[in-house]
Amino acid sequence: MLFVLAVTQAGGQFAQRWALTSTSPAWRDGAKVDPVEAELTIGTNATAAKYRRRTPSRPGGRFSSKNSHRNGGVQSTSTATLSAVAANPRSYAYPDPRRYLPDGTLAVPPPDAVSSCPGYDQWEWGLQPGGPVLAPYKDRSVVAKGGIESTLDLFAGRDVAYLGGVDDVLPLKGSCEDDDFQGPNRLERGRRYYSALREHFSSPDGGEGMNVHRRQEVANVPHDHALMFQSPPGVEALMGAPRERSVGSTEVAYN
Repeated sequence: MLFVLAVTQAGGQFAQRWALTSTSPAWRDGAKVDPVEAELTIGTNATAAKYRRRTPSRPGGRFSSKNSHRNGGVQSTSTATLSAVAANPRSYAYPDPRRYLPDGTLAVPPPDAVSSCPGYDQWEWGLQPGGPVLAPYKDRSVVAKGGIESTLDLFAGRDVAYLGGVDDVLPLKGSCEDDDFQGPNRLERGRRYYSALREHFSSPDGGEGMNVHRRQEVANVPHDHALMFQSPPGVEALMGAPRERSVGSTEVAYN
């Protein structure tokens, strides 16, 4: 039995964060994740190497392990499975402090930018402790899973889809955490986040980022939840068999 949490527009950002923080034993978390650090010294600069995390142990970008891993301290025995679909989110919780800078590089922002918006990598825009948003559920989740590293390991193995409308490009104005660090509009924010997510789990030799989760763009669709979920990618994200759906990032025309 598959339960899908599908949310769009402002709620889409909460679907992503729910998939990140949920401790439900119904998550299938890939084949469980074995927290073995990869070597980070070949072909990477110091900043990028610091945040590259794991290499996939089998093709397709999924993790595998002979050992079971905690899911918030609960071993999964449920016959139900969970899936999350985030459509046109306004913002995302990033896996590490790097963001895309104006020159197109993925790096930790300069000190002056951070000092003007110190909460940019705290909840709900990152997992670092503190910040302007009090979220005891997030803190409990991270502790239950054994820390930020384990939280991200579990998140990478979960069945999560992101949908973005190609015409969802209206400029956004809100908080500095969104506007100054994630992009000018929902489409660009989705592209940057997904690229950063793949880079976070990329191979230590500087190779292409792995296909963690999946993301699809739907042409000719603006910020419209009905058109998004009625599109072929939307139907696939909602109704397709978990773990058998396409991974990576693609664009699909919808007329």
